[in-house]
Amino acid sequence: MGAFLPLAVVLTGMLIVIGVVSLLAGRKPTDRANRDSAVLLITMIGAIAYAALVSVGTLWSVVSTLAAPHVDVSLPVMSFWPDPRPGVFDITGPTAQVVAGGFTVADVQVEGLDLPARSFLAAGTLVEGAVFILLATVIAMLCRQLRSEAPFASSLTSALTGAGITLGIGGIVWQVLSAIGAVLAAQQTLRIDGWASSTAVDPADATAHGLPEPSLAASIEFWPIFIGLALVAVAAAFRLGERMQSDTRGLV
Repeated sequence: MGAFLPLAVVLTGMLIVIGVVSLLAGRKPTDRANRDSAVLLITMIGAIAYAALVSVGTLWSVVSTLAAPHVDVSLPVMSFWPDPRPGVFDITGPTAQVVAGGFTVADVQVEGLDLPARSFLAAGTLVEGAVFILLATVIAMLCRQLRSEAPFASSLTSALTGAGITLGIGGIVWQVLSAIGAVLAAQQTLRIDGWASSTAVDPADATAHGLPEPSLAASIEFWPIFIGLALVAVAAAFRLGERMQSDTRGLV
């Protein structure tokens, strides 16, 4: 679903822009409270639209990963840089040359993946989509509650806390599941059990003949944990606001 998320963001942004233009054309807020309420309304609608788009994209990606003949996957490979094919020489043009490093990830379409690899990739996509849908839902709830006369509510505080915990855990889980699926796909696509060549420098080294090797390396980003902690902190602030709102209820 990684390729669908940017599209969902763009489409949601377009919907928000259209909503802003329509709102401004239909009414002219006369004070700051009205403007803030309009912004919250548009944000809520955008969050709902985003959740709907991600739901469709997640379902489509999961079904495609499990059933389609070709699967889009980022294969982890050992640091690899292609050499000219045997018999090619006197290459002219480049004024610099690569002396170290190379590609470590290959974005490809793979055919013939087995069910375990497809299942891990689909599970990673499913968890990723569920996390973003939950966040969009919480944002919509937050905007709806802030537009009410009593903006602080225990249900919203609980939702923010749950969203923070879910993002912190789910954000790591989806990356681990996707990484396992990618490693399995790399092993099935790139692992070579036997080969022969009359031109390789070292017959025991497949890369000496220009063939990449699968890698077990996996990159896990920890930003979901920090954003999850931020949401928990916001929930604590709302809990404090809820107490203050309860203490001041009935006061003139």
